[in-house]
Order: sequence, then C-alpha cells, then structure tokens
Amino acid sequence: MYPTSSKNLTSHMQTFTYVLMMLLFVLAKTSANDFNKSREVKALHETNWWWANRHLSSDYCTWPGIICNEAGSVIFIYLYCHYNQGLGDLRSLDFASFPNLEELHIPNCKLEGSIPEQIGKLPVSLTNLTRLKYLDLSQNYFIDQIPSSFGSMVNLTNLDLSANLLDGSIPPALITNLHKLETLDLSNNNLDGPIPSRANLHVSFTSLRYLNLSHNSFNVFTPSQLVRLRNLATVDFSRNQLMGSIPSYLDSMANLTNLTYLSFRGNQLTAKTSANDFNKSRVREAKALHATNWWGDRNASSDHCAWPEIGCSEGSVISIYFYCNDNEGLGDLRSLDFASFPNLGELYIPNCKLEGSIPEQIGLLSNLTYLSLYNNHLTGTLPASFSNLMRLEYLILSNNKLTGNLTVSIANLTRLEYLDLSNNYLTGKIPDSFSNLTHLENLDLSNNFLTDKLTALFANLTRLKNLDLSNNNFTGQIPSSFGSMVNLTNLNLSANLLDGSIPPALITNLHKLETLDLSNNNLDGPIPSRANLHVSFTSLRYLNLSHNSFNVFIPSQLVRLRNLATVDFSRNQLMGSIPSYLDSMANLTNLTYLSFRGNQLTGQLPVWLTNLTQLANLDLSRNNFTGFIPPSFRSMVNLKVLDLSENQLNASIPHEISNLKNLETLNLSDNNLDGPIPSSFGNLSQLQFLNLAMNSISGPLSQHIAYMKNLGHLDLHHNRLVGAIHPDFGMLLSPSYLDLSSNQLSGNI
Repeated sequence: MYPTSSKNLTSHMQTFTYVLMMLLFVLAKTSANDFNKSREVKALHETNWWWANRHLSSDYCTWPGIICNEAGSVIFIYLYCHYNQGLGDLRSLDFASFPNLEELHIPNCKLEGSIPEQIGKLPVSLTNLTRLKYLDLSQNYFIDQIPSSFGSMVNLTNLDLSANLLDGSIPPALITNLHKLETLDLSNNNLDGPIPSRANLHVSFTSLRYLNLSHNSFNVFTPSQLVRLRNLATVDFSRNQLMGSIPSYLDSMANLTNLTYLSFRGNQLTAKTSANDFNKSRVREAKALHATNWWGDRNASSDHCAWPEIGCSEGSVISIYFYCNDNEGLGDLRSLDFASFPNLGELYIPNCKLEGSIPEQIGLLSNLTYLSLYNNHLTGTLPASFSNLMRLEYLILSNNKLTGNLTVSIANLTRLEYLDLSNNYLTGKIPDSFSNLTHLENLDLSNNFLTDKLTALFANLTRLKNLDLSNNNFTGQIPSSFGSMVNLTNLNLSANLLDGSIPPALITNLHKLETLDLSNNNLDGPIPSRANLHVSFTSLRYLNLSHNSFNVFIPSQLVRLRNLATVDFSRNQLMGSIPSYLDSMANLTNLTYLSFRGNQLTGQLPVWLTNLTQLANLDLSRNNFTGFIPPSFRSMVNLKVLDLSENQLNASIPHEISNLKNLETLNLSDNNLDGPIPSSFGNLSQLQFLNLAMNSISGPLSQHIAYMKNLGHLDLHHNRLVGAIHPDFGMLLSPSYLDLSSNQLSGNI
C-alpha cells in the first residue's frame, strides 16, 4: 500500500510541477510581450515620424505603415513620403526595439543623419534586425560605405540601397553571408573598387535572381564565379567604368539559362585589336592633330603623345588640354577631326578664341567625360549629337555666343555632375526632361534669355549644390518643390521676372544654404517666418532680397543667423521705423555689409548699429530718417562705405566721424545738415569719395580737405560755404570729379 501511495504522490507532484512550470512560462512570456510592446511603442513615438497621425488610436498596430503579428509585435514598417517630406535621421528609430521586424521599407524619405553639416551614414544598429527579410532604403541621402556588419542580417532576401550617395567598395560579408538573398540593388551610388570575389560566391548566392550594380564607378570586372549563379535572371552593370575587353571566362554565361536581361551599357569596353589596327589608329590621331595647325611646325614624325597638351594611354590620345596666350587664337573648332580620337576622355580648350559652331561630329567622342570650351567665340546651337556623350560628367560652354533652345539631348546625359552654359544667348524654356539629370551638383544657366515658369523638375535634382538661373526672363512664382534640393549651398534666382512670395519650404528645408540671392525680381508679401529659421539657415552667409516689393519687415529670427556676412534689403517697400528686435543684430559679429537703401523707413538712425563693429559697408540712403547722426557711429571702425544720403537728417556733422580711419566713401548728400565741415576730416586719409552736396553746411571751406591725398571725388555743391578757397587746395591730386558750385566761395584752385 505504501508503495502505491508513494507512487500516486509522486505522480501528483510531477503533475503539479509541470502545471507550475507552464504557468510560470506563460507569465514570463506575457511579461516579455508586454515589455517588448511597451518598448516598441516608445521607439515609434520617439521618431516623430507618425506625428501627423498622433490623434489616431493608441494601438500603434493600426497606424498607417505598421503591421503586427498576432502577439502585437511589429513585423512590417512601410513609410511612403511626399516629395517635400523628410523624416530626418534613420538612427532615430531604435532598431533593437523590434526583434520581430521582417520588412522595413522607407524609400524616398530624405533620410539623413545628425552629424552636423553631413548627411547621415547607414547605422550599424540596423544589423540588430536578424529576422529582417526585406530592406528598402532607396532614394535617400546616405553617404559613406555600406557597413560590413550588414552581413549579419542572414535572413535577408531583398536588399535595396539604390539611389543614395554611398561610396567605397562592397563589403565582402555582404557577398559571403547573405545566403538567402534573391534581390540585390545597389545602383545609382558612388560605389567603386572590385566586386568582392570569393571561391564560394556561387555557394553564397545560390538564390540570387536580380543583381543591379549600374550607375556606379566599378572599374574591375565581375568575378568569374558570377557565371555559376544559375538562378540569375537580371544582371545590370551599365554606366560603370569597366574597361578593356570582356573577359573570356564570361563565355560561361551561356549556362545561365534563366537570364533574361543583361546590360553592360555605358562602360569603356572594347574589342581586342591587332597591332596593325593600333598603328593605324596612332597614325590617324597624329594626322588629325597636325591638320589643325594648333601646334605650329611640329615635326611630322615626332611622337604626339610627348606634346605638352596631349595625354595618352597605351599610345592613344585620351586628353587634350590646350592653354592659349592672351593674343593666341586657334580659329575654327571644326578643324579638329573628332572621329580620329575614339578614346578621348577629356577635351579642355578654354580662352582660345575658338570660332564657328560645335560640330555634330563631336557626338563620336563616346568616351568623353570632360568637355570644357568656355570663354571662346563659339556660335550656333547646341548639337543634337550631344545625346551620344553618355559618359560625360562635366560640360562647360560658358562665355560663348551660343543660340537656340536648350536641347533635349543634354537631358540624356544622365551622368552629368557639372553643367555650365552661362553667358550665352540661349532662349526658350528649360525642358522638363532635365529632371533626368539626377547626378547634377552644379547647374549654371545664368545670363541667357531663358523664359517661361520654373517647374517642379528641380524636385528631382536632389544632389544639386549650386544653382544659378540669374539674369534670365523666368516668370511666375518660385516653386515650393525647390525645397527638395536639400543639398543646395548656393541659390541665385536674381534678375528675373519672378513674383509672389518666397515659399516656406525654401526657408525650412535648405539647411545647407550659404548664399541666397533673389534680388531684382517682383517678389512681395512677408518673408516666411518660422520658429526654426535660425536652425534651418545656420550656414547662411549671404542674403540678398534687394530690388523687390517686400513691404513687411524681416522676421525676428534673422538676427540669430550668426554666420551672416551680407544682408541686402535695398529697393523694397519696407515702411516705418526699424523694429526694436533688430537691436540683436549686434550679435552678428560676421556682418560686414548691411543695406536698407531705397525703402520708406522713418524715425531716427538706430543707435544699436554702432555695435556692428565688423561692418564695412552701411547704406541707409534714400529713406526718410530724421534726427541727427549719432556720434557713437565712431565705433564702427571697420567701415569703408557710409551712405546716409537722401534722408531728412539734420544738425551738424559729428566730428567723431573722423575716427573712421578706414573710410573710403562718405555720402551725406541731400539732407538738412548744417554747421561747418569738421576740421578733423583731414584725418580721413583713406577717403576717396566725399559727397556733402544739397545740405545747409556753412562756414569756410576747410583747408584740411586739401590734405586728403586719395580723394578722387569731391562734391560740395548747393551748400552755404563762404569765404576764399584756401591755396592748399592746389595740393589735391587732380580729383576726377570736383563740384563746389552754388556756394559763396571765391578764389581759384
């Protein structure tokens, strides 16, 4: 009996233990889920990416772009951004909080980093997502290299990092570790170096079906193991820098029975040539160079590759850099037979008085990457054959006499990084197809006769750093899509026919802007005021809004842009007294130029201006200021130009002005000033321009003015000066302009 009872007791104890363990397991699992859920919701909130949906349900699993599993854990994040929407730093998302995440899609969201003045890097913390199967971070602004730790995401089947600014080589771990990868898209970056070659490449990538490495800078051919990836359906190596003939081992690609797409477009691949063909090519190059007569009486048998303006590789011309003297002219560009230079990569002939039109034959230079013909006398239209120059990265044709429209052929040059067609006679509109030039960093179309409205095409040019469309005939408003060009450092739209107000996106999005020139247009309305203006424009140094119709004063945040060196609000319709909050401009220690010329400002001259001790140019002319000139202006010891003309200032000229020893221009004309000319003006030894005309200045003509040896312009007409002209005025070194009329002076000079 005891044994039986003992057996039953043991059985009950085992059952109790099992139940207790299961209960503890469930409680532990529930606690873990609760903890993870709390951490996930916190991580989502801290990104502020769902700010617009903050009034939705507290259950984040119902938020747009979020999918959870049955336990309530996030497994899917897909964010779709509008063209003017930016999410900020990808690292604001705590990846460690999402252990079950399987798919992460955040394309085209202007993802960037927190490093000042630098677009963000791909965070290594992404590699915590070991369950991730699908990762899409395409069309953002990531720079630097792909972290080698990406090889830790061993469950990835699809990886898309295309259309970023990534550089460096592909980390080997990406090749050797990601055995499940089916799709790999690294196109449209700045990647270079060899593609990692591993003996087990064909073992690692057995599932790979789609491989896109196009639009990069790879210059070493594909590893031989590529031909053993039997599932490949798409292979794209277009628009790289692969050179030479296609390796013989790629013959085995015939075994890739699933391959439906193969592209090596836009590389530098060649066919194998014989020694005889090579010699013929050299002879043809030499003959073409001699035929131009640009090199004078060179010995016809000399080696043209040894000429100082010619660069060769393996005996073939790859560059022509021709520097001309001031009096030298090369004549007609068409004297160069472009068909003779199949390997020419760089053609640089500026300032050589080249004449005639750019020949269509130039389109035969299929390897050309750099073309610079600026500051010549070229005429005619842009050749349609430009569309054949698919490798072109730099095109500089400024300061010529080119006419006609901007051709669509240029829009085909999708590798262009630098395009300068300024100072020509081009007409018409900018083609919408220019939106294809997504690699552009510099675009200068200034000083032409281009017309029509500026369109949203610029929204695609997100790599632009410098944009100059000044001195044309563009009309309409500035598109808000300009705010998408987040890498802009210099924007010049001056001297056009633009109207309307400045779009807020131009203020809030362009964090890297250093120069903004919107002068000489018809812009009006208030200048956008944002609480974070001083955050957005931290780099701004030059601000020119002159010659417009702004009638509401500048936002108070302007005074917090500490890097400002130039501020020009001249020739607008600003009215009333200068707001008191501009007292804080005294903190702008880098400010050297300030102009409110030609507005309708009233009241006394602000005393706080005297705190701008770095100021070199102060122009408050053509307003309605009253009262006296503050003696404290003597503190602006770096002033070179002081213009207070055409106001209603009265009282006498303070002698403290003579403390401004660096002054070169002083214009106090057309006011109501009286009293004598301060004798201390003789201390202004650097003064070149002095205009005190159209006042009520009285007394004798100070002899001290005669000792200003640099004075070239002296205008004192229409005052009340009396007495004889001092004989020492003969010491003046023949000023180019002298007017003492309409006074009561006597004597000769």
